[in-house]
Amino acid sequence: VYENQDRFGARVREWAPRFSLLFLPILAMLLAVLYAWHRRHYIYDHIITALHVQTFIYLLATGCVLTGAVFPALLGWLVTAGIFLGIFYIYRQLRVTYDTGRFMAALRTLILFMTGFIVLSSLAVSLVILSFYLT
Repeated sequence: VYENQDRFGARVREWAPRFSLLFLPILAMLLAVLYAWHRRHYIYDHIITALHVQTFIYLLATGCVLTGAVFPALLGWLVTAGIFLGIFYIYRQLRVTYDTGRFMAALRTLILFMTGFIVLSSLAVSLVILSFYLT
């Protein structure tokens, strides 16, 4: 990746929107699995919640990137604050949307965060491998 940064950057710009669209049903499926025994929530409820969470994360990331461009010295704090705000938002979303208790919402937030990190890391590694085999 270090030696071929231009090619990798082109692949990231090409595949990032696809990964974004791919992550939405993955997140909805994770929510459906975590709340499988709740009969009052249907799959479209999980899709709407996943879309809501993903939209917030994108808006938060956009705000952090723009603020980091204006104030580059705050970049470390912005990344840390963005991660904590994202985690808190998912926790709060699970509490309000699914009427989950504090402990179970925290546990499910941790599961969603860890699984989402694994999925996104796997997609990033796949992108690196793909960028070297194509072209």
